[in-house]
Amino acid sequence: MIQRKKSKSLFLKKISSWIREKIPLGLCGLFLLFSFAPTNQTHISKLPLFFLPFFYWLTKRPESMGLIYVIIMSFIYDMLDNNFFGINIFLIVVIYACFMYQKFIPTYKDFVMSYLTFSLIMFAYYLIKYLMFFSIFDSSPNAANIFANYAIMVLLYPAVYVLMEKINKKLFREIKK
Repeated sequence: MIQRKKSKSLFLKKISSWIREKIPLGLCGLFLLFSFAPTNQTHISKLPLFFLPFFYWLTKRPESMGLIYVIIMSFIYDMLDNNFFGINIFLIVVIYACFMYQKFIPTYKDFVMSYLTFSLIMFAYYLIKYLMFFSIFDSSPNAANIFANYAIMVLLYPAVYVLMEKINKKLFREIKK
């Protein structure tokens, strides 16, 4: 009887741990859905909102972001975005690889460093997309729209950071003890 309770308890702990580890991916998926919510804003293209929690979890708990899941989310975003197929996959995987395999990237204990890095990465992301659009279609997309998208993403990051920080503390507080 006692052995059965221990094995059941161990099983529940493993399930609980697995669910906790997958919640960051679920949050990225939820933000991916928000990216394609219908809006009245026709002049602003779809924002890669899944990148907000993705960046947070990549800097705080990179082990919860598996490469295959990152590729799948980027693939879904590319499919629904109707833009350059593959550009988001490429950019997100490059960012993922930089964070996972490079030792020179500092840890992001404070918000300011995380925010500055996010702003810089989003600037590079939109610049590359702009240059790709310009080189492929030989015309310039509306720079004001691209800047508006960049500004919205950078302005949304602090709110998402606070939300993800609260979720992170709730989910993983017992692991730290």
